[in-house]
Parts: sequence; C-alpha cells; structure tokens
Amino acid sequence: MKDNRAVTYSLLAHVRNTGTLIKGPIDAFVPLIKRVLHILNQRGVFKGKSILEIQRLSNEQYSIDFPLPVLKIILNKIAFEVNTKESVNFQIFQDNSFILKDFFFEDFEEKIQESKRDVETIEKLFIDFAKVNNIDLKETNSVIKFIEKNKVSISKYISNFQFKNGVDYTIEARFVDFFKKIPNVYEIIRRIYLGSIITSFLEFKTDSLNNKVELLFDTNFIISLMDLNTPESTHTCNKLLEVCQNLGYKFTILSDTIEEIKFLLSKKAENFSNTFLGKKINPEDIYNACDRRNLNRNDIERIVDNVEEFIIKNGIYIIPYTEPIRNKAKLSREYEHFKDLRNSKTSALHDATAIYYVREKRGKKIKEFEKVNCWFVNNSISHNSENSNVEDYQNEFQNETIRADELLNILWLSSPSINTNIENDDLIDIGITSIVAFTLNDSLPKSSIIKELDDNIQKY
Repeated sequence: MKDNRAVTYSLLAHVRNTGTLIKGPIDAFVPLIKRVLHILNQRGVFKGKSILEIQRLSNEQYSIDFPLPVLKIILNKIAFEVNTKESVNFQIFQDNSFILKDFFFEDFEEKIQESKRDVETIEKLFIDFAKVNNIDLKETNSVIKFIEKNKVSISKYISNFQFKNGVDYTIEARFVDFFKKIPNVYEIIRRIYLGSIITSFLEFKTDSLNNKVELLFDTNFIISLMDLNTPESTHTCNKLLEVCQNLGYKFTILSDTIEEIKFLLSKKAENFSNTFLGKKINPEDIYNACDRRNLNRNDIERIVDNVEEFIIKNGIYIIPYTEPIRNKAKLSREYEHFKDLRNSKTSALHDATAIYYVREKRGKKIKEFEKVNCWFVNNSISHNSENSNVEDYQNEFQNETIRADELLNILWLSSPSINTNIENDDLIDIGITSIVAFTLNDSLPKSSIIKELDDNIQKY
C-alpha cells in the first residue's frame, strides 16, 4: 500500500467494536483525534493559529482528509470531555485558533501496530493468491481499493460527487470470496470494510434524514424478499424492511412490477426441466434458490398465484393504476435508453415507468440525499443498474434508483438511533457480499446468451 488508509480503517473498526461510549459514527474518530492532540503535545505544540494544524497532522497520521466542520465537532466533543471547572486543558476559539495544555492519551500504538500487521497479512495473501492462480498483478490491483467499493458507491449519494474506483476488480472479488471460508483472515477483511464505511460519515452533510420517505420496490427486490435469490440477498431485503419500517417509511410497488414478477416466475416454472447453464453460471439464478429450498415447478406456480398476498403481508401497498405514467414513459429518452440495456421492451418500459413515478413523487430535481422523499429500490447485482441515467443527471442531482445495500449503509451512517437497528455484523456481511457478487457478475455472459446456449443444449 502507498498510504495507511487500510490501517486507519482497521483501527476505526477496533474503536467502533470495543468502545463503550460509541453512539454514532462520529464517536469512532474521537480517540484518533485525541492521539493527534497527544502527538502535538509531545512535539511541544501548546497552541495554534488554526485547527488546520490539527487537520494536517491527522491526514499525515491516518491518510484521511477531515473536513474542517466535522473536525471542529470532534474537537468540541473532546474539549467538553477533558475540561473541568478547575482546569481548561483544550480550548478552541471563535477564529479556530486553539490552546493545548498537558494533553495525555492512552497509548494507541500497540493497536496501530496490530492493524499494520493485519493489512500486511492481507496484502501478502493477495500476492500469494494471484501466484497460485497464475495471475499477473498490475499496479492497479488492490484489495483495499476493492473493499472501498461500497464507500465509493454511497459517496455519490451523500456528497453529490461522482468518484471513480477502477473498472475490473474480479481478481480481488475472487480473493475475498475465497477467504470468506477462513475466519481469521475474513475477520481482518471485515474490519477494514467496516472502517471504510465509517469514514464515509466525514462526507455526510446532514444530522437527520427525512422520515416521510416512500420506497418503490423493483422486481429483483421482491424476488429476493421471497427467498428466490441467494440467502444473503434475502437477508439484505428483510433487514431494509425492518429498519425502514421502524423509521416510518412507506413501501409501495407498481401493479406493472407485479405483472413482471409473475411473468418471470411463470417462465422459470415453464422451463424448469429445460435449464442447465443458468444455475451453473449464475449463483443468483432463481433455479439455485429452488435447489436450495427443494422447490419444484408446482411450488413456483403456487408462489405465482400468491404474489399479491405475499406483498400485502409484508406491508407493501400496491399502486393499481399506472397508465398515465406509463404513457409518459413510452415517449421518454429513458425508455429508449433502457431498451438498449434490458432483455425486453416490456422490462425497459417498466423501469422507465418506475423512474417517472419517482420523479412525480419528488416534484423536482433534488441535490441533497436527506431531502429525497421517494426512491426506486432494487437488489440488482447487474452493472446495467449503474447505467440507468440519461446523460449526466446523476452528477448534479440524486438518482431515482438506489440499491438496498447502499441505502442500508447510508441509514447506518445517518444517526445514532438507526444504529441500534443495523448491527455491525449485518452491515459488514451485507456490504461485502454485495460488492463481491456485483463485481463477479460483470464477468458473466448476458442472460440472453445463457438462455440461447441452454436452448441449443436442449435442442441438440
């Protein structure tokens, strides 16, 4: 590694997992900044003209660029903690200058050295993994950058800025997927991942979120909720429902989406005995869930008959009349755009209709995540879902669509009260599973190609 970001991630996860006073993401940074003040004290610095001096040393120590407003909040928390009526040990003034008297902090160096050893272990194992699999590593290959993918993914929502994080992380995804079976190594990966998500809070620009939010669910979300995808996908969707239900969110689904679900499952039932390649190639294929749950063709047909009942049972309101929005979508650039991405014109029109529904609910283009009152939520691992915008709409304004795991990450970052609903372990496993599946899926053939090959196998 060229910097120590990964060490910082591991350190933040340690603080988060062991701190008794950790109530929100910002509290995890307090010990790190306390250590910086301690280092300043050791260097003979007892005052400064600006907290920029603290920021610079923090960046040097942790390779994290602390925004000044967030850093000031952290410093004020420290001042409140260490100052007494008898003694003022640390004080920040209106002009951001500060004084620092006899600032002591527990020795953090042992934990830092442990974190460094953990990161070195991961890097060495990655090199060995590449050698065993006859893979030539390039300078762009990095497990740490791959682990940061979810941080990059949610940054586009919370900081209104598009970050690029490379193109192909297939090797890194295979590495993480392999070591999920080895607990002591996977635990290091989990800590680094958690720390990377915690640092996303530094880009967060709000203290509270809008609780009057509507989530419009896509086909793949309901399929996962029905446990017809991977167990991890089902867990993600159930967790999102649980958290957002506690927040008072409204859940909806278009009648068009129900028809799409029924059509998809009916086709799966129809071809139940005629498929081979799909479930061998794609772990998210519905047929794999059928194998796991011992479901047969009749079971799928029964599920089709009870789709509406399942949706209503989960507190999701069905929007019955969509023709006006669908007619607008038929004439849109979005529809033309989706026709190049989706497997059929029907799917393209469905997605365009959902986009238009969300836009009408919002009433206007929105820049800040916390002001959004409606989202089109999917659980897709398809890279096509990243290309759902026409032109550069997303660069300046919030996109209409969001993945379930991305939304969970942002909700976890948003406030201490939500943290009680999303455990660290849930967040980590959901996130890592998502980035591995999302990355590996990019190397798979398109579903239309798999279907064509399957047809040829049955034919010949």
